[in-house]
Amino acid sequence: MKGASQYAMKQNKSKKMERFEGSLKSQATKELAVLKVKQSLVSGLGAVGMYFILARLYSNEVVAKLPFEPHWMLAKVAHRGLKLPEANDCAVTFIYVLCQTGIRMNLQQFLMWGPSRKMQAMSSWQQVASEEK
Repeated sequence: MKGASQYAMKQNKSKKMERFEGSLKSQATKELAVLKVKQSLVSGLGAVGMYFILARLYSNEVVAKLPFEPHWMLAKVAHRGLKLPEANDCAVTFIYVLCQTGIRMNLQQFLMWGPSRKMQAMSSWQQVASEEK
């Protein structure tokens, strides 16, 4: 009789621990989501603001000469804002897009705007655990 009641108490404690761990994981996931939203908002506003500043400073000016003639889809971006551009002229928009795609992730890591590696690992582990259920 005592053995059965002790076994039931252990099972009850383990269920409570599982529920507690689940609530901690969900709370951490919520905090991580809020952090990602804030980081994305600040990063996006900074990028848009920087684009408008650069576009005003370098409007109608050839910023660079490309060593190639861009494809017609890229040519529209490369020549945006230029009056009567030559085939290999480059506007500030093209340079900005190239820099934005290449530098954004490194800048976020350098400024430590993203979540810590522990939080990322826990989040990815939690996703795997929830997929298994």
